[in-house]
Amino acid sequence: MVALAAIGTLFVMPALLKVLGHRVNGGRPPWVKPGHTGARASLWGRPARTVMRRPALTALPVLAVLLLAASPLLGITFGTPDERVLPEGAESRQVAAALRENFNGSDDAALHVVIDQPLNKAPSSEGGPAPAPAPGSTAEPPYAEHSTRV
Repeated sequence: MVALAAIGTLFVMPALLKVLGHRVNGGRPPWVKPGHTGARASLWGRPARTVMRRPALTALPVLAVLLLAASPLLGITFGTPDERVLPEGAESRQVAAALRENFNGSDDAALHVVIDQPLNKAPSSEGGPAPAPAPGSTAEPPYAEHSTRV
């Protein structure tokens, strides 16, 4: 739907405006009676004339209102939430806190190790080969990837 609107805006509207030329504002909607300016013109006409006559005088109060509305954002700080947003009793928060306090390092200092052979041929932590995939499995075994902090 967005692509259709973009295509119409970029290609159809300019072509239509070129074809209409100076007659672009020549027609009127069928529900508007001839000679009737409507209440909308008087509703927006007076403020528009005021803004056009004295733009600085109009801009200052508007700017003051916008700054007042934005004032709660003066002390805003952005960050990535971590385990501290969880309740104190959450097990995942306790584990993450213990890891942060007892182990030095960060994700920036992580060392990624990739073993370039299938898991069933890669040595396991016990020293022997890793267990073979399930019988009847046609899928290639995944490659092992381990991360550690230095």
